[in-house]
Parts: sequence; structure tokens; C-alpha cells
Amino acid sequence: MSRAPSSAAESGVRVTYVHQGHEYHFQIGPERAPHGYAVAVQLHTYVWLEEIAVRPEWRGRGIGGRLLDDVIARFGHQSIGLHCCPFVPDFGEPQRKVGLHSDDLLAWYGRRGFELADDGHRMFRLRSR
Repeated sequence: MSRAPSSAAESGVRVTYVHQGHEYHFQIGPERAPHGYAVAVQLHTYVWLEEIAVRPEWRGRGIGGRLLDDVIARFGHQSIGLHCCPFVPDFGEPQRKVGLHSDDLLAWYGRRGFELADDGHRMFRLRSR
């Protein structure tokens, strides 16, 4: 039995994106079975992060942070928004569990410069200057 990599760096993952209209797809891992993905939509004056997800067996290894860092690196010159809520990611197969819970998500995004809006669910990271 092979041992799973302990971190994103150790696994030799790469991040790619494909521009489809105004939608960008970021992916880490093999093309047919990614370890994680993110989807961002570029709007007029800001970017909306639609989804960011990591397969349950790859969680806790820095993959989600690597994806978010790449989204920020690509779009940091614009404000980035997201709706902060747990969901079951779509990896094309039945999933066993939801991602992080709301409080954990709020803290995770907060450590990366996102601030909570008044509604308690949307978060924004203002553009870099």
C-alpha cells in the first residue's frame, strides 16, 4: 500500500486554470481525478469565488490554501468575493462528507485577508494596491 503525500508541496501538485468566457478553473492533481479545485468568475470590477474544494482524503495538507493562494495571485489586483458556507464538493462521485463548517471557513478565509460582510455569510478581500 502506498503512502499518501503529507503536503501539497510533497505531492508535486500543480495548479492550472482554463479561461472559459469569464470563468476560471483551478485544479491540483491529476486531470481526471483532481485532489482539489476552485472556480472563479471574473465580473466587471471584481472576481467571485464560486467554489473551492479538496477531496476528503487530501484535506489538511495545504491543498486548499495553495488553490486560494493561486486565485489571489491571479486576481489580487481586483477585489475578490465569496459566499462563505459549507457544501459537498462535486468530484463526479458520491461524497462522504461536507467540507469545513462555517466557523472554520470564516477563520480560514479571514487568515487570508477576507473580511466578513454585514450579512454574516459573504466575505470580501479588497484588491491589492
